[in-house]
Parts: sequence; C-alpha cells; structure tokens
Amino acid sequence: MSTDLVDISLELEDGLRTAIGDTITVNGTAYPVYVTMPKIAPDNYVYIGNTQQIEDGTNDDFIYKGTVQIRVTTDNLHRPEKKLAQQILSAVRGMIKPTKSSVVTLSTLTMIVLKHESMTQLVGQNESGLIRVDLIDIFNFIIE
Repeated sequence: MSTDLVDISLELEDGLRTAIGDTITVNGTAYPVYVTMPKIAPDNYVYIGNTQQIEDGTNDDFIYKGTVQIRVTTDNLHRPEKKLAQQILSAVRGMIKPTKSSVVTLSTLTMIVLKHESMTQLVGQNESGLIRVDLIDIFNFIIE
C-alpha cells in the first residue's frame, strides 16, 4: 500500500493514456488522445481527465478510490450522428479493459479495480451550426 497521501490523478490518467496510446485508430483514421487539452483541439479526439479521488486508510497506509472520465468528442458533424463517437469509444474501452478482470498498469501505484460505472451522452450545436457529440465514460477505480 502507498504510505504517502498524494494526488494520484496524473499517474492514473497517464497510465490510461499509455494503455490507449497517443492515438486511437478507427476505420483507418487516427484520433488523438489527450490528458492535457491543446489550445486548439481537433474536431475529433479522446480526452482522459476529471479524476475525482478520495483517500481511505490509516496513518501508514492509503487506498485511493474514485472516478475518472474518458470523453470522446466528435465536432464536425452536419447532423446528430453519433456512430463515429460510439466506434471510437468502443475501441478505447477495448484498449483499457480488454477482459473483465483486467486493470491498467501504473508506474508507482497498484491498480486494484477498474470498473465501468456509466456512460453519458451530450449533444449540442456550435456557432457554425455543426453538431458536437460527447460520449463520456465514467470508470470507478481503487488504487493502493
């Protein structure tokens, strides 16, 4: 178990990005994966972030529990079609959780549980009239 109270979000998000890679390829097209958003984002991308954590333990040992979000954004659609976002999200899920019991490898911490909690869909329209689809997966984790 960890003996220091630390912010584990960066290591968790980097571990997820390492499992997915710098890009995720769907139908021959590569889409970037970010843990830090660039100033100008492409139309279609994956973002790993919004980690919420709590510590549980004693003075000597800590276990970290919480949630992390993986967001797939498609922002170049002329109609509310979410098929591309679903394909990208499915590929991402296959990379970070290929089997029921698999967990992501982290550099200094030990992942105990990585479990899908829920998926949320947001659909909106930008200033130029293009439809933006966001699919947000929320995963529960336990790390020691």
